[in-house]
Amino acid sequence: MKIKVTRTVTEEIDIAYLSIEVPYDDDDEIPEYIHEGRNTLKFLIDLDRRKVVDWPEGNSYDLFLKVCDQGIYRLLDPNMGEIAVIDQDYVPDGVPGEYGDYIELRITNDGTVTNLPRKYNFSDFFRDRK
Repeated sequence: MKIKVTRTVTEEIDIAYLSIEVPYDDDDEIPEYIHEGRNTLKFLIDLDRRKVVDWPEGNSYDLFLKVCDQGIYRLLDPNMGEIAVIDQDYVPDGVPGEYGDYIELRITNDGTVTNLPRKYNFSDFFRDRK
């Protein structure tokens, strides 16, 4: 007899980076050293170091931006391979913000993101999103 069974598999994965790409409006006051003329903000966060990769040294910034159900959020392995992605949906767990509609990043002058959670929870990236 053959039957179909759904099994849950637990595996350990090495998540090294969180990539965030979110749009912004002309009304949002975004410093040029962050957006460089694009209508999209892009942040690549090294999760072990808790720092934005290639952050312009000497510039600090507190970002509080309403993005609603927009943006692309990626979890990447140490070789920048994509592990999981959330595209054009609410701000997922593990990304600082409020109510799934806002993103909030407090970045110091050396690129450290001070409001990342102490313990990462990226469960939203692995939920069945049907």
